[in-house]
Amino acid sequence: MAGALASFGLEAKAEHGLQIVLRELLEGDHGLRPFDSVQPSQLPGYDRRQLVVLSDADDRDKVPLTGHGVDLGHAGSLGQLRPQRRKPSPRGLNEHDRGQHSAESIVLGVRRMVRDDPEHPDPAFVELYGSIPDAVDLEPWLGWCRRASGTVLYLGVGAGRLAVPLAAAGIELVGVDAHPGMLERLQARMPGVELVQTRIEDLDLDRRFPLVIGPSSILESAECLAIAARHCSHRVAMELMNPHWLLDAEHPTVRVLTATAQNAEIEVDYPGGWTQSAAILLRWPEDIESFLGVAGLRLEVMRGRDADGDLSESSTYYVLARTLV
Repeated sequence: MAGALASFGLEAKAEHGLQIVLRELLEGDHGLRPFDSVQPSQLPGYDRRQLVVLSDADDRDKVPLTGHGVDLGHAGSLGQLRPQRRKPSPRGLNEHDRGQHSAESIVLGVRRMVRDDPEHPDPAFVELYGSIPDAVDLEPWLGWCRRASGTVLYLGVGAGRLAVPLAAAGIELVGVDAHPGMLERLQARMPGVELVQTRIEDLDLDRRFPLVIGPSSILESAECLAIAARHCSHRVAMELMNPHWLLDAEHPTVRVLTATAQNAEIEVDYPGGWTQSAAILLRWPEDIESFLGVAGLRLEVMRGRDADGDLSESSTYYVLARTLV
């Protein structure tokens, strides 16, 4: 633990008498939940399930306050397309933060880490996505599904945060996901829906759908896009991470650990103390037509989350493509 403190420029025997308070004490005495601020990589060798609190020994019974002396990161403005890439680095306590511990307590919350791995499904991944409220804004998915006039194939259907409200709006779906826990949860919410447990790369339904959808960058790989195209009779719709937004500035809940022009390793924070780590492929909007062409698709629509907004300012972007035949 001394090494972990040293990484923040703090010592366990500093002049202000910093002491370690573990999760059990914090929750038992004050009923508090972990706060977010420190990445697991900044706490080498420490049990991620614990909560570390650095507090002044003289404060003793003070309840630590979130936001005091904790650097949560700051979002910046976006620049031009294809921004110059900076080497990402984990954010810790800045110089101002390091001077605050004498006045107030510092809370360093260690978050619950999950990773989406189709080969080795993580049960905690279901718990995370089951805790996220259902989508309220259903566009552009709802409009595109209604235009399809038939059953929609939903790749990466997950726990149903989008599928359930789409079905409630009258859309008939066939859902595909590799995670058995996700499908079990979704089956309980939508007893009549047809669900298929498999990796997208292995999907072979021997039927076609007027529309195949893949939210949340599920179709970022050429292999997955080719499978989607093979199962569609008219259109494929997908959502992709926007590299311009991701790499141009720092964001409060999304961290880029490493990045090249082709891929990135990122961490995304969610409410409830969750952090999802992911290795993603970067699909640049200006290259999307060639990406679609390899799969036998032609671009129809490309837009950001705000249909009338600047695409470079959208965290993700939507693509609607039509088959060439």
